[in-house]
Amino acid sequence: MVKAFTLCIGLLIFQYSAFADFEFMNSNLLRMERIDFKSKKYWQERQLNYWEVLGDIDFRFANLKDLPPKYIYNTFEIKGHYFFVIAGTGQVYEFDPVGRVLSRVDQTYYRGYNFGALQFSHHDTLFSFGGIGFWHYNNVQTFFDFQTKEWEMGKPKGEMPKRIYTSFSGYSKSAHKLFMLEIPDAFVAPIIQPLDFYEYDLKTNVWNKKGSVSVDFLNSFERRYAEVIWANDLFIIPSINGEIIVDPIKNTSYKYLGSKTSFFIPGFKIFAKGNMIYSYKKDFPEKSNKNYLDSLDIRDLMKQSEEIGPFYREKPWLTNEQYLYLLFSFILMISILFNLKYLKNWRRLKSHWSTTGGVLSSEGLEFLERCLSYGINHSFSTNEITKLMGYDNQAYDTQRQYRSKLINHINLHFKNNYNISNVIVRVSSNSDKRFVEYIISTVDFEKIREIISM
Repeated sequence: MVKAFTLCIGLLIFQYSAFADFEFMNSNLLRMERIDFKSKKYWQERQLNYWEVLGDIDFRFANLKDLPPKYIYNTFEIKGHYFFVIAGTGQVYEFDPVGRVLSRVDQTYYRGYNFGALQFSHHDTLFSFGGIGFWHYNNVQTFFDFQTKEWEMGKPKGEMPKRIYTSFSGYSKSAHKLFMLEIPDAFVAPIIQPLDFYEYDLKTNVWNKKGSVSVDFLNSFERRYAEVIWANDLFIIPSINGEIIVDPIKNTSYKYLGSKTSFFIPGFKIFAKGNMIYSYKKDFPEKSNKNYLDSLDIRDLMKQSEEIGPFYREKPWLTNEQYLYLLFSFILMISILFNLKYLKNWRRLKSHWSTTGGVLSSEGLEFLERCLSYGINHSFSTNEITKLMGYDNQAYDTQRQYRSKLINHINLHFKNNYNISNVIVRVSSNSDKRFVEYIISTVDFEKIREIISM
């Protein structure tokens, strides 16, 4: 399924042309125009299939030998002039239709790294994002500086895609944003996984990953062609059972149920003016050599479409990596708090259980009183003596440490102050010699009771 989708890298969307001349749409007049390299004439299609010469073109500032033998280009209109950007070369040509002068305005050398780049004009500036070359995709962002006559590097921010390609991308003039679906890398083994959908804000230069699109969801459209058309802030996906329309701003997809099923076909020139979308078809010379122009109101297009649902699944509030990071931070915090509590108790017990034979702690005094109440010769198991100490709710290692410290504290106190050794004696269990039991010294039992009662 992924393999079928990646075929789009070998195709270029409708904005590109591959004729020997420069041919473009005059959006104001809704007429096709042509710069004829052979005759050096400026042509205009006055009516469908009827071309008329508007005059001669001055080529003094454009050396056509600089053009590759075969090339594709993208056309932009800025302040009444037309700019032709040659794919993969960085070459930029400017045409003045009033003065009828064609000029090469760049000073770049052939590079070959950005075929299929996402190219657009914004605020009278030409931009070129990403592309493919030398068996490698890239996400390099450049703009053309008319003063230096070079393509300069941009400074994008945010979570940007690794691969920027024109096959599923579009520039919204009204929203000042770019929208694109990051296609899989065709030069590595395909992996069936969701494709990320991105938005780029041209005001802030910040990329934002909006969510992901399931490959199965894309393949369910039964697409007629690999490429996707961008028109009037909408993605149009030509499909066998009706075009799929995607509104990236609203994150909503629709299915077109109208009758103009041949309107959106890659290779046609699709352009918009106001609420109208136009489809211009140019036949090849070996056929009828005739051209066709059709139009469709964007409001009618949407009226004749039914909503399918969201196009992409919005990015979750936290990614898997962020969830793991928070979980690790939580565990670390609990561990730190536990250790701080343990350290606090240890310091408290250390201060109470003097190892120099000082004052008997209150814990030690209360513990001895409980033991003496059982009478002489009474033996205590490890669990019993731990419970009498009040440590039975602690962890096993903590019980062992606290039990040992309290017993040593009591024995040291009585040895240094009353010359009584081993008040609490460890003996082997009568029932099982592998286990240890504890008793109060039978020799000094009464003396200990008197001291505790003082």
